[in-house]
Amino acid sequence: MKQILKYSIIATILNLILITNLYSSSTIVLSQQQTKDKIEIDRKLYKDFIKSNKYLKEIKDNEMFRVSVEPIYSSFLLKVDSISNPKVLAGIFLELKTIFPNAFIIQNSNSQNIKPQKIEYIKKNNEQLLWFAIFGLALVGIFALYSSSIQIRNILIRHKLMQDKQNKIEGFLTNIGENIYSLSKKNIGYKSENEDGIIDKSPTKVMIEKKLFDTTRVMIHFLRIKSKRIKIIEEQFNLSNVLNGVLGLLSHRFEGSNIELIFDVDNNVPKSINGDPLHLSEVLTELLQNAITYTTQGEVKLVVSIETSFGNQDRLKFEIIDTGGGISNSELEMLFIPSYTGDGEYKGLGLFVAKELTHLMGGELNILKSNETGTTFVCTIPFIRSSTKEDKLTYILPKDLSIQKKVLIYDHNENSAEAIKKMFLYFKIEAEIISPQKFNSDNIDLSIYDIILLDIHRLEKNQIANIRDIRKGKSLKIVHLTSVFSTKRVISHDYVDDWLEKPINQERIYELILTLFDKKTQEEAKKHLSKKLKIVKPDNLVEINDISTNNFINFKGRNLLIVEDNVIDQKVMYSILSKAGINITIANHGEEALEYLDDDSNQYDLILMDISMPIMDGYEAITKIRNQTKFDNIPIIALTSLALDNDINKIFRVGSNGYLRKPLKIGYLYAIIKEFLLEENRNIAKKIIPKQKVYNGIDGLDTQKGISHSNGSEELYREVLDEFLSAYGDSANSLKVWVQENRYEHIKRLCLDMKGLTGTIGAYKMFELVDTMHKQFLYNNVHLIPKFVESYEEELKKLIITINEYMDDE
Repeated sequence: MKQILKYSIIATILNLILITNLYSSSTIVLSQQQTKDKIEIDRKLYKDFIKSNKYLKEIKDNEMFRVSVEPIYSSFLLKVDSISNPKVLAGIFLELKTIFPNAFIIQNSNSQNIKPQKIEYIKKNNEQLLWFAIFGLALVGIFALYSSSIQIRNILIRHKLMQDKQNKIEGFLTNIGENIYSLSKKNIGYKSENEDGIIDKSPTKVMIEKKLFDTTRVMIHFLRIKSKRIKIIEEQFNLSNVLNGVLGLLSHRFEGSNIELIFDVDNNVPKSINGDPLHLSEVLTELLQNAITYTTQGEVKLVVSIETSFGNQDRLKFEIIDTGGGISNSELEMLFIPSYTGDGEYKGLGLFVAKELTHLMGGELNILKSNETGTTFVCTIPFIRSSTKEDKLTYILPKDLSIQKKVLIYDHNENSAEAIKKMFLYFKIEAEIISPQKFNSDNIDLSIYDIILLDIHRLEKNQIANIRDIRKGKSLKIVHLTSVFSTKRVISHDYVDDWLEKPINQERIYELILTLFDKKTQEEAKKHLSKKLKIVKPDNLVEINDISTNNFINFKGRNLLIVEDNVIDQKVMYSILSKAGINITIANHGEEALEYLDDDSNQYDLILMDISMPIMDGYEAITKIRNQTKFDNIPIIALTSLALDNDINKIFRVGSNGYLRKPLKIGYLYAIIKEFLLEENRNIAKKIIPKQKVYNGIDGLDTQKGISHSNGSEELYREVLDEFLSAYGDSANSLKVWVQENRYEHIKRLCLDMKGLTGTIGAYKMFELVDTMHKQFLYNNVHLIPKFVESYEEELKKLIITINEYMDDE
């Protein structure tokens, strides 16, 4: 009986829905225009959006709604009709609201469209059931109203959340110009030298310089994303080189931090893969920087593995795990939305860039968990396994080096020690972890080990004496372990053979073993030293102040080979050097550099060699160059973001004459080129240098302010200007279209973006205009926006002309 009653109620409700759907539906009014031409523009916009939206296209193909244009008095309405399903109505409305912000819903009756024969059919076949349905109409109607009210409330909640997110996205650039200006103003306020001529390297000044560089670097990526100039490439690269590059940037940013950073790379991750190393590096830098920033104590771990659950497509999986205090639910909701905190900090700008770059590479970036014990980000990016020889896929030691070697790891951080142990196991070398308590006891026999990794600063005098005694009768190797963030300088001791800075990857262990035990590696190092190359070490190089592009005219006519894979760095160096009459050749990786060198028609006076590159990195390229005696007289300057003691040691070991730290500073670049190309003339600074033309407030562009916002680097400022023109050079045309289509949310967003960007580049006239436009939204004077279209176009044209003149100026 209960089952019969149940099915009767279901049949009644279904029949009732059928009947009510015949008589009622909803219409979404998208826009109202005065002319047919304008309404047709809206109609085309609607059609294009439907084609690009899979959800709307699917339900349209199922004939669940249709679009029409209806004349109403002297106007035209663009409508979406015949929507009878409330859930479909909600979905369509929310999607179309994004491009028609003034859209609204009306209820209508379609009884006049029902054919008489269809009504007669219903009467004949459903007369009794119809009466029963009408009897239950009140109850079902109440239920429908209640259900509808819940749906409407949920729609409103979703719409409000979407609007809040949009407002956050729109607002994050509003104050960026003022904030960068305040930072640069503080930076300018510190004199580069004190009264005694000593360069100011105070923590506050260094902090400001780091912030300015980080903000400018991320800004360039943001502009490239906005202008859709990000190009994803596929090339073979060494994952360890990417991790080393990331580590170099982080070591500069977080110098002195007590956070333990750990790299835990699975042994099945290949040495060489095909993908986009530059954008992968940017993603990992932003994720790790975010994790370290919000971890006050403990550790941040990067776990790298292979994920094969996506069909036949291999994916690199990066898990960033920190021990911070977690992220609140409200913060999680807006985590990838850039925002300005008001106290000189930006939140989410780097994460926004990381997420966009991940998506462009075909990957995903999400938060796996966040609570009081910490937060875990997960980033998966597809890659292609390298098709080169087997020795490119793995690190292979000479057969005799991994046999019967035994390693002892003494580290106060257990997770760090486990990660190092895993890397030795990769080479089939037995490794044992010892606790501080056991190491400090008298029960440990150190003589049974071949390598001991430890922090020598934790050794007692009696332990040092014991190690020295053991080394008299056995080849025991002592490797000093230190943090990449440590400010303590590595000091040579008679009982220390080498050192490693944590976190460590497989390549570092590989190089360590070769350096300690491989006779061939040791002989090659001695061979490079025997050539007695001129060496300029960092301590001997002094940054020359007040250097401009024009100073490099002293090297006019010289031939330089720049080996660099980063397009921005290529453009910066080329812009500086070529304008001075220096002949520049650019190679994108080490293999290409060797091809240029092997061409006898090319004669180079100096090589600037990046270290972390795809195809062939700088270490390998320098080694191959130095193995040919005909290139002995060509100075090679390494370019690196690493600047760790271990890496610097390797840079000189393979045959470099010096190195420059990235990001490049023009004063150091000039100083090191002068050391090698103008050695015979130490009084070169007395030469008359032509004065550089200065644009200051001409035609609405204060370039001096813009340069100060770019960490004092004119070349970096030029790069920002170039990206600005690409992203917003056509914005006047966009503004016209949006005014015609009443898309005022887009106009408001444009005003906010332009306020922040024009303030950053020093375009003060354009800033004043867009600031005035933005105020019309604040004062509810949106109807006045069309009056600004012409002045916006004129001011933007003037700004573009001024920027191009400045960019073309020699």
